[in-house]
Amino acid sequence: MGESDSVLDKANSMRLAGKPFALATVVRCESPTSAKPGAKAIITPDGAIEGWIGGGCAQPAVIKTAVKCLQDGQPRYIRIAPSQPAALAEDVTEFGMACHSGGTLDLFIDPVVPRPALLVLGTSPTAQALSALAARVGFSVTVAFKEA
Repeated sequence: MGESDSVLDKANSMRLAGKPFALATVVRCESPTSAKPGAKAIITPDGAIEGWIGGGCAQPAVIKTAVKCLQDGQPRYIRIAPSQPAALAEDVTEFGMACHSGGTLDLFIDPVVPRPALLVLGTSPTAQALSALAARVGFSVTVAFKEA
């Protein structure tokens, strides 16, 4: 089993347990870098990291961004590079490379948060419709009713 497989297995376990985390994936690099495209890591809300997305130069930027992603639920694309390119897409956050390696890393950071819970009381047609709709839009639905 490869490194990415073990990270994905851990991510699935955390998701099933309802624990929030961010999944960081290297999507592009310019050598020299220690991480390669497809490398993955899990970042927890407290900033712990498991997996490999680059060494000490990349990790602080990834952790900082992952914590923000977990706070607002929005994924982010970041670039860690030694110099600012002339034109950078507006949805890419740029971090300076603190190391002297000269490489560039592009990473996608995706927050994975537990589904919001909805408790529906009763079995009326409205309650049934709400339950069905809520489940389709991502809620964890629990229905409670009193038996006659």
